[in-house]
Amino acid sequence: MTAGKRLRDAGQYQEAERAFATALAQAQSFASSDPRLATTLNNLGYMRRVLGRYAEAEDDLTRSLEIRKEIFGPQHSETALAMNNLAELYRATNRSDRAAPLLQEALTIWEKTLGPNHPNAAIALNNLAQLYTAQGNEAEPLYRRAILIWEKSAELPQLASALNNLGALYFAQGRYDDAIALHQRSFEIREKTLGPDHPDTAQSLNNLAEVYRVQGWPAKAETLQLRSLSILEKTFGREHPRLLGNLDNLAWLCHAQGRFTEAERLYRRSLEISHKAFGPDHPDVLAHAKVLANLYRTQGRVNAARTLCQSLRTTAAVPFCAEAR
Repeated sequence: MTAGKRLRDAGQYQEAERAFATALAQAQSFASSDPRLATTLNNLGYMRRVLGRYAEAEDDLTRSLEIRKEIFGPQHSETALAMNNLAELYRATNRSDRAAPLLQEALTIWEKTLGPNHPNAAIALNNLAQLYTAQGNEAEPLYRRAILIWEKSAELPQLASALNNLGALYFAQGRYDDAIALHQRSFEIREKTLGPDHPDTAQSLNNLAEVYRVQGWPAKAETLQLRSLSILEKTFGREHPRLLGNLDNLAWLCHAQGRFTEAERLYRRSLEISHKAFGPDHPDVLAHAKVLANLYRTQGRVNAARTLCQSLRTTAAVPFCAEAR
């Protein structure tokens, strides 16, 4: 399992998943109540979530939580960790109604057992803040509390994550100078502690590029976006859903500059990746198809938009298809 952790920390996620799967095969010989089995399931489930293998991840993380409840009890800090990780799987699959109670319970347990200023409490605060941001609820106080805890504990990768997330919130609110400052600080921490080719470093680059794009600095934005995309392709491969945000941002930049051929190639690549990863009825697939159809319409290519609609062959696309006619 040590090899899996080392690969995970280095951002070599596919190799880490294989190492954890090997560790699980060995751990299956342990008693069902052995905490090592729960830990192995947790590590494997985490990696499968990151890699977008959500059904397998949910099985692993649910089983890990059940084992830890049995071993430690429902109010133990180790049980709270399993709750947090399962909640993150629910959040990644847009099941906020199931994620929120688990995160709130994990936070309560950690505050009670470890103290309100423990780094574990910051984990739950940061994840709850991301959930609240997606729901349109007040998230800034949670981010700021998490940042303060991690600054005092000197846990730099976690601090960089919270800075990145608060920067994204400021970007959404139009507070661009504040967003740049946070994304720049996050990037510098990640590049120094995780390395220049780590996926988290790529995330900071992409988010910083988006602020540059909106502020009218397309050349600076494109340089960072291309570097970020290259890192993710090396880590996950060219067809992984983790690339979607970077591809979309780069496509929007090309589209805005009238570079329609490049924009179409990027939009279509995003559509193909999302269709393969999520299936034809997923909202992300329809959103990518709609963006590509809009590009066709701006070029007067109505037949191309219609053909795209017909290729989806899904009832969920009916409203979109009506717009494409």
